[in-house]
Amino acid sequence: MEDPPVPPRTVEMEMVNDVASRSTSRCSLPPSNFGVVVADEIYRSACPTSDNFGFLQALNLKSILNLCEEEYPEEIKDCAKLQGIEIFHIGIKSNKDPLKSIPLEKVMQGLKLAIDKVNYPILIHCKSGKHRTGCMIASYRKIRNWDLSRVIDEYRFYSAPKERVADLLFIERFERKWFISYLMRLHRIPQQNTST
Repeated sequence: MEDPPVPPRTVEMEMVNDVASRSTSRCSLPPSNFGVVVADEIYRSACPTSDNFGFLQALNLKSILNLCEEEYPEEIKDCAKLQGIEIFHIGIKSNKDPLKSIPLEKVMQGLKLAIDKVNYPILIHCKSGKHRTGCMIASYRKIRNWDLSRVIDEYRFYSAPKERVADLLFIERFERKWFISYLMRLHRIPQQNTST
C-alpha cells in the first residue's frame, strides 16, 4: 500500500526549516505568507523586512519582484544590494474595490520577469502576499496550463480569509493566449490571424 501524498504545506515547512538552519545570519525568519511556487526558481511571500534577509540569503535569490505600490525603504534596498539581489518594482495599487480587477498590463510585465530564468531564483511579493501576489502567481500557473480549480485553490489558500471576488474573476478569465500576444507585441512578431 502506497503512502498518502505529503500535503504541500508540510513540504514547504520542511524546506523553510532546512533553509533557516543553513542561514549564516541570526535573522533567518521567512517572510510571512512565504511559499514555494517552483522549487529553486520562484517563491512568493508578503513584503520582506530586514529580519527576513538571512532567510532570503539562504535561498540564493537573484531577484525580487516587488508588486507594492510604494518602493522599498533604503534599509531594504541596502540589504538586497549587499546580497547582490536585483529589485524589480512593478507598483500595483492596493485594491479593495470588489469590482475592480488588478491591471492586466502590470500582470503581463510581472509574468515576463517571472518566466525569465535569468532572474531565478526570484521572490514575488506584495504587502501581504495575498491578492496582488495571488493574481500574479495564478496567472503564472495558467500560462503553465494548470487546471483552473487548482489555481483557485492555491489563490484561496494564500489569500485566506480575505479572498476577493474581483481577483477570482480576473483569475478565471485570464488566458494564456493573452500573454503570448503580449510577448509577440513586445518583440514585434507578426501575429497570424486564427479566425476564418
